[in-house]
Amino acid sequence: MNSADHSIDIDSALQPISDEREKIGRLLYRFAWAIEIFAVIIGLAIALMQGLSSAQEMTADNPILGLSGWTNILIASVPFVMVAVVELTKIPFVGAFYKTSSLIWKSVFGLSLVFIAFITFESAMNGFERNFHSLIYSAVSSNNCNSVTQRANPLAAP
Repeated sequence: MNSADHSIDIDSALQPISDEREKIGRLLYRFAWAIEIFAVIIGLAIALMQGLSSAQEMTADNPILGLSGWTNILIASVPFVMVAVVELTKIPFVGAFYKTSSLIWKSVFGLSLVFIAFITFESAMNGFERNFHSLIYSAVSSNNCNSVTQRANPLAAP
């Protein structure tokens, strides 16, 4: 038996990717970017809502804000802008994870992806929490308004 019998046929190992697989890969890549852009928009919307909420709370007593007031509003919003920017790093990190052959770099990119996924999860939970708080606040406000109306006019139908 000669050494040629045990060799690997490199041409068969490096076959070109079929058109169908390439088409599906491009579709998934575009879909992933669409999801990431959507996540960035949500992060920026949370930042805007947090800033507006902070501004509303701070101007309730005094409508004129000084430098410290605007700084507090900015500090309330900036972390969510940072999260939105971090969202944009996911797909490049996946590409780097996929293309690198070094175990050390695969570990670095893999752990980074887990951390970024946690940030995405936390952002989604923040949005859900804000929505829940808003629903509870409107329900309590509506209930308080009904109580006041019933006390003012006890003969009125509930």
